[in-house]
Order: sequence, then structure tokens, then C-alpha cells
Amino acid sequence: MTVKVRGAAERFGRRFHLMYDVTGRTSMQTQIKDDWTNRMSAHTASPAYARQNGRPVVCVWGFGFNDDGRPFAPAPCLDVVNWFKAQGCYVVDSLCSWSRCRECGGVGRPRGGWRGWARSGSARA
Repeated sequence: MTVKVRGAAERFGRRFHLMYDVTGRTSMQTQIKDDWTNRMSAHTASPAYARQNGRPVVCVWGFGFNDDGRPFAPAPCLDVVNWFKAQGCYVVDSLCSWSRCRECGGVGRPRGGWRGWARSGSARA
């Protein structure tokens, strides 16, 4: 699918970036890092790949939910964010909506340790 998106972006003068969804991953840190290193980072060579301040944009979605599909504590998520930053990426993390309204898609409060994540700036590029 990424090859098709890249091709279309290049053909029609659009931008694209990669977004990882952590839902259902059993070894989230390893899986994402391996995928980026061995497959996806090559797409940043495209002139159509989105950049912010000269750095390739990568989005990671699904941090902070209080459900079994995304059981990750803040530390491993921050590790992934910091790893991408060390690779030279501009990271967009996507937290559960509780960061604004304290509700999480009907699944309750976030797992412990997330308070202050969005305010800290720790997950920004």
C-alpha cells in the first residue's frame, strides 16, 4: 500500500507520511523500529515525503488508551518517540482524546502514568 500511496503522491504533486497504529501489537517497540529500519525509512527519499523543519514526518497513533488492544505504559511509548527523533524524524504522536476531554472513546480513563504527557512536550520533535 505504501508504494501505491507514494506513487500517487509523486504523480499528483501531493505529500504523504507514514503513520503507525500500535493497536494489537505484541512487541510494539521492536516491531515499529524494525519496520522503519528495514522497510519504511526508504520512502523518505521521495520528494513527496512530508517534512517538518527538514525532518521526515512519522506519526504514531494509539498511545494512552485504557484497553487491551493498546496496553502500553508511557515509558515504552516515549522510547519509540525518542528513537524516531534520534533517527532524525519529526514525530507526531496521537494520544487518546482524554488529553482534552478526559474521556477515551467510551473505554474509561487512561492507564496510569499518562497525565502530563501532552503538556510536557516530551513527544514533540
